[in-house]
Amino acid sequence: MELLKLGERPAEYKWQDVTFYFRTKVTVGDKYEIDTAGTVVNGDKISFTPWNFYSTLIRLFVNAWDGVTEDGKTVPYSYETLMQRLPAQQSEDVVMKLGVFIAKTNGLVPSKDDQAGQLKND
Repeated sequence: MELLKLGERPAEYKWQDVTFYFRTKVTVGDKYEIDTAGTVVNGDKISFTPWNFYSTLIRLFVNAWDGVTEDGKTVPYSYETLMQRLPAQQSEDVVMKLGVFIAKTNGLVPSKDDQAGQLKND
């Protein structure tokens, strides 16, 4: 089995005037953390609340952003800053939108044979 190459170009997700950058390779550690964010159902599926699933994906995969400032100065990305200081928009949830995009890009969405909110534990 070939190891993953580090340092590959990240994927991008644009939301308003912010661009998020995230990894697109899933490691064994990522899979473990994702799986343990959910609950095993029927021995072969993992059920997630949207919050647990999407916030875990963002915490694991997002590593930078552009377009976020404070007093006119660029603010480096951190998960804590995103969750505690980025202004919310009433009309849309950036955690859900970004999380869905990361899940689709990284192949972590349930297949159409699986129920919504569940992933098969391969």
